[in-house]
Amino acid sequence: MNTDSNGYKGPLDGLKVIDWTMWQFGPISTVMLADMGAEVIKVESLDGDHGRQFGQIMGINTELADGVNAYFESMNRQKLGIAL
Repeated sequence: MNTDSNGYKGPLDGLKVIDWTMWQFGPISTVMLADMGAEVIKVESLDGDHGRQFGQIMGINTELADGVNAYFESMNRQKLGIAL
């Protein structure tokens, strides 16, 4: 899923990971796996991950244009997603 300009995909290329974590350490761990080439599938409820609703972190606004949330996006970059 993640390829550099030379076509290298990372040491975890071919590994599939199901991510049902929420809040900090879980999402950070699985985004690191994705950064190293694993295919990570983020599973969340139909109501959405609670991180999507974070309006502020330490007084800093995390809302971006179009309702996108900086916290959620940074913790879940390079992941596939499904809501069940």
